[in-house]
Amino acid sequence: MICSVCYGMLRGHQGSEWRGTYDLIFNHHSDLESLVKSAKESCVICRSLLAEISELDHQNQDSEIETIPAVPLGFYNFFRKLFYLEWLAQKGPVKAVERSKLTSAYLSEIFKEGYPGIYRLDFKLHDKRRVGTFVLHRVDARADEVRQASLVKTSVTSTTEKFLTSMLHTPFSESTESGEALSLARSWMADCGKNHKACPRGPKFNDWYPSRLLDLGEPDKDNKRVQSNKVHLISTSDTTGRFKEGFKIENEFYVTLSHCWGKAKFTTLTENNIEEFHEEGIEIDTLPKSFQDAIRFSRRLSKYVRYIWIDSLCIIQGKSKNQYEDWLRESASMHRIYQNSYCNLSATAATDSEKGLFFDGAPHQLWEDDINLNVEGIPGRNKPWQKSLPENPFDTPINTVNKPKSVERQQVERCRILDVSFWQRHVDDAPVNRRGWVLQERIMAPRVLHFCSDQIAWECRELEASESSRSGLQNFRMQAGDIVRKTNLKTLIPHLALADQDSQISYYQNWNRVVEVYSKLGLRNPEDKLIALSGIASIMHRHIKDDYLGGMWRTYLESQLLWYVDPWFEEGRFYYMSERATEYRAPSFSWAAIDAKHGVKCGEITDNDLHFEVLKINVQPKSEDNPFGLIKTLSDGVTNVMEIGGLVKRIVMSKPVDPNGVERYEWKLVPKDNTSVESHRNVFLDSPDSDNLLGLAANLYCMAARTDAAGYFICLLLQLEKNSKGEGTGYYKRVGLTKVPNYEKGHEEVLGTSIDDKDIPSSMWDAEKKRHVIELV
Repeated sequence: MICSVCYGMLRGHQGSEWRGTYDLIFNHHSDLESLVKSAKESCVICRSLLAEISELDHQNQDSEIETIPAVPLGFYNFFRKLFYLEWLAQKGPVKAVERSKLTSAYLSEIFKEGYPGIYRLDFKLHDKRRVGTFVLHRVDARADEVRQASLVKTSVTSTTEKFLTSMLHTPFSESTESGEALSLARSWMADCGKNHKACPRGPKFNDWYPSRLLDLGEPDKDNKRVQSNKVHLISTSDTTGRFKEGFKIENEFYVTLSHCWGKAKFTTLTENNIEEFHEEGIEIDTLPKSFQDAIRFSRRLSKYVRYIWIDSLCIIQGKSKNQYEDWLRESASMHRIYQNSYCNLSATAATDSEKGLFFDGAPHQLWEDDINLNVEGIPGRNKPWQKSLPENPFDTPINTVNKPKSVERQQVERCRILDVSFWQRHVDDAPVNRRGWVLQERIMAPRVLHFCSDQIAWECRELEASESSRSGLQNFRMQAGDIVRKTNLKTLIPHLALADQDSQISYYQNWNRVVEVYSKLGLRNPEDKLIALSGIASIMHRHIKDDYLGGMWRTYLESQLLWYVDPWFEEGRFYYMSERATEYRAPSFSWAAIDAKHGVKCGEITDNDLHFEVLKINVQPKSEDNPFGLIKTLSDGVTNVMEIGGLVKRIVMSKPVDPNGVERYEWKLVPKDNTSVESHRNVFLDSPDSDNLLGLAANLYCMAARTDAAGYFICLLLQLEKNSKGEGTGYYKRVGLTKVPNYEKGHEEVLGTSIDDKDIPSSMWDAEKKRHVIELV
């Protein structure tokens, strides 16, 4: 449902405002009280806006996510910051209308091939920050438009066609524990196993099981379980991987559980209780609520689901040598544990294991939301007043160029309201999916059943769906302010059945995408940065057969080194919210050496237009059993070092204050003979708070790396390392990256050579190739 404010705006253009352009703009809610009121009345638009606005405050806090429509405690603190426009007004004129409303709406039509009958509705705060985008999809779109939209070279069924042709459904259940939710989950699983060509059909029963499982009990014909108040730990194999005598190999599935550990103390598997868990079993009521819910739901799910795997009950916990070895051995098989499961149950909305899988919700909030949209005046459409104008190609507005010609349509169209941020808010940014370990659990499992805050959701290679969109969600997402097709996260890792359809470079591009997603996630133990991704790396290696080097691959390694951390911009200031790991876990040239709250960005995978070359590299895995996990360090007698050939120049970093009172890092070449050199401010630093970068004493250098297609001149920023006595070690470490736009000077100076170049600290000066050879650690 939608509130009277949204209905009046979309149906009757109430609140329409002219701002000197042809854009269709509306005043939406005038104050916070009005927005909260509409959200509590279950307006699909206002509930989403309230959630997005409150999340802006949570991005700078470590507080837990609150549910909507309840208003988060930090929400009002956010609005104190929001009205910093009053401060800006002291520096320049701010229109009174900009301060008289809370949210504004912008309505336009999307003109893209494969997007038939689609309108875009954006909402912004009065400081111009976008807080929500919706797609309004015409429900009577022509069949030929739908077919044209689905002409994509993929085995995945068009969710657009499913959306337009599926039958509507009215949910009635008020809890995700209900039989209605269970029935829906079963139907998704049956459809996936029977019809999805891109999804694994199920485990090879006679091939592989985890070394330990929890036995849910043998079911009878009605799926009732023997000794239902307990589960028993069973060991399926010994340390060599062979099945133990007595373990039956039958057509029985196991499921897995993803959950947030949180701060709660609960029963775990230890060396002291492992025999008891085998012989006596585990009382279900002694376990955390999420574990209890998962066990009972698994028993209800199918009589073919005999086992469940839960990390803390199937891996020995503790810090002794034996416990650590057990953890290393099991973590090396983590990808197989999830890959061979029937389904992964995800406690998606629970902030810790005591919250449980199930949540209550209002069923009417899951109903479809349609609107009779008044399309008159939308930019690019035929307007009544336009008919009297002469046809003159020079009068054509720029924003209508290359738009498809269409017959005149009616001025009111029936549209479905689709929240572009739905999947991100309910799934991608949910508490459990902010855990680093969960990413590979989610990607590796053939199918995932998400227990969200108000409904269940489904994720496999061919389908992302929810109780509110049972036949499949629209595959839209926001990227750099534009609506683009959403990439299904599970398709980033190649599936054997489809491997031949992928080009070699696409594997590396997908790996970069995985890194960008993973680097935003948190870990209880930061030293797990590499091992928590080892399962995905292992699967990738099966296809590319490449050397794995602490989070990167040897092929296209130069371009993989050009990752960077974007500074966070808020309230007119730049914040550098990344830091180097306290305990060494990866060399400085690897993204895995950095903890970045908002993640890292990866460079384009390419061999073109490079100005440097990786000559040698030595990065060794700590365990031969898992070459994709932890790496050796100085404590193991190993220095992870990379030898690079490229042109190095001495630079100096400063942090001046601009006329608006904002501090920002900038660098310039160390001038010769007091000559003037240009400063460059497009700087991306890895860990400025710990790297001591300011002034000549910082011993900073830049190395020319690449000129990209947009004309940006990219350089690695390096620092000459010193030992505890302040003496040079001869090694460099990476401290950041810079991009010099083509309208700034500096390209020639960095790429040019001089007689002084041979004095730059390096392993050698290659006079023939006019480059330094340096060692990066």
